[in-house]
Amino acid sequence: MSDYSSVISAVATVGLVAFSVFQWISLKARVKESAKSRYASLILSVEEIMQKLVPDLLSIHSLEATRHASWELDERRAADHVVG
Repeated sequence: MSDYSSVISAVATVGLVAFSVFQWISLKARVKESAKSRYASLILSVEEIMQKLVPDLLSIHSLEATRHASWELDERRAADHVVG
């Protein structure tokens, strides 16, 4: 009888260890997929932000360049007026 109980105990232990290893591997895979999903959504969010910001930044730069050119033109006109 003790032979059977030790065999049953060994089989149960091996089964429990195998089940625990399987659960750990599946948990690890789920965490990895979840991290990939979060990373992908973060990249998409950054891309969306950049798509919204870049045109604004370009228009601000264009506006600043226009203002600078206008100031230079005003300065030239003023200098021409003083000289002329």
